[in-house]
Amino acid sequence: MSEPKQASRRRRPRRKPSGTSSRGRRPTGASRVRTTDAPTVWTVCDAGDLERLVAKLRAAGEFALDTEFIPENRLVPELGLVQVASEGVEAVVDPLAVKDLGPLYALVADAGILKVVHSGKHDFDLFHNLAGVTPRNIFDTQVAAAVIGHGKRMQIALRALVAGFMNRELSKQQQMSDWLKRPLSPRQIEYAISDVRYLLPLRDKLTAQARRLGRMQWLTEEMEALTDATAYGLPPVEDAYRPLDGAGLNAMQRGVLKELAVWREKKARKANLPRGWIMKDGVVRDLARRQPRNRGQLMAPYERAGGRPPKGDPRTLQQTRTILTKNAATILKLVAAGAKSPVPWDGPPKHRRRGAAESLSLLLETWLKLRAAQHEVAPELLATQEELRALSAAYPGEAEGVRTLSGFRRKVLGEDLLLILSGKAVIQVGAGDAEGGMPPIRLARLGRLGRFMLRDSGSRNSRRK
Repeated sequence: MSEPKQASRRRRPRRKPSGTSSRGRRPTGASRVRTTDAPTVWTVCDAGDLERLVAKLRAAGEFALDTEFIPENRLVPELGLVQVASEGVEAVVDPLAVKDLGPLYALVADAGILKVVHSGKHDFDLFHNLAGVTPRNIFDTQVAAAVIGHGKRMQIALRALVAGFMNRELSKQQQMSDWLKRPLSPRQIEYAISDVRYLLPLRDKLTAQARRLGRMQWLTEEMEALTDATAYGLPPVEDAYRPLDGAGLNAMQRGVLKELAVWREKKARKANLPRGWIMKDGVVRDLARRQPRNRGQLMAPYERAGGRPPKGDPRTLQQTRTILTKNAATILKLVAAGAKSPVPWDGPPKHRRRGAAESLSLLLETWLKLRAAQHEVAPELLATQEELRALSAAYPGEAEGVRTLSGFRRKVLGEDLLLILSGKAVIQVGAGDAEGGMPPIRLARLGRLGRFMLRDSGSRNSRRK
């Protein structure tokens, strides 16, 4: 996948090369797909072929992996194709023909087999949702590119990496393909297989660069994080209310919010439909706040009153009226049950939700950007805005679960941020040079004699540490 996989994932950008030859050989009995650039690609359409493919990948000890899927109008995307590549093998697996992908899932979960992906989070999310699979032994080229500082963003397209490191151009012509339609065209097959064709040699180049920069520990930590089971799949059903929650709700309203959100989540998962198709977020929150006791109160904000139409988009209002009318009895029961089961607020206490925390996070952001520039990496690799706010809100304690306070990030940035928050260090601007150049910005730490001792953060001699 050359294009970064965004969190919203409405469209899945794709790209494919225009002038390369396949290294793959067709095993006995495999179907043959002819394309201009790839004479043979093994198309796996039955359980026997899948077993043979898995055996070859297992023997190789490593393989490149990617998927094609359709996310639109679904809670969980629908898998349309799996493509893999290893030494002497390029293959696509048709999940519409091969109903049991268990042997392939076993490889994904096998810590003894290396899987090389590009922005593989959504691929592994899908595997986890389909089969409860947690990946082991992963190398993500997008993550590795961020570690070595290739580009100024965390989400670096495979197309850019292949062009920069492999001197090959990947096409994007089939990125809007319907991967659930059969038969797949030769162009679709070539487009899909090129997503994995360059991943293994690209892995080697990125690893070599990380080693030259002395960042192998960074790389190891980032890849280990990709095997955390809690990072994949849908959240627990009982937590469905949390994205809608807020300190403005009381415990009774939150109880109603939880009942309605859990009901909506169960229906969305059963039908594999977007949550908003079951009930809009705003409607769920509105019902939690109002707690209607009868049908009239339930429908009041969404129906014409006193000759005046209700406020809002007509299509959304019509959808809401239809849903509420169809499920009125159920919704009223849920509201009543939630009101009897209050849920206390478990977010930060009010005294911690202060404006000062936002100001502090802006101060921390200044040092974050300086340290990121020194190491020539995207700031998001070291800390996100949310993490900076969490650090500020938690002080004088240490925020739990914040990446910035563990591993290489703590050494590069986290310790500095804690010193700044404690007042034991300050950000200072030094004197500019005689030619009017930009003055150095430093972190000055309070010494034993009560004076701040300067530690230069931006000298050119300290770059790339």
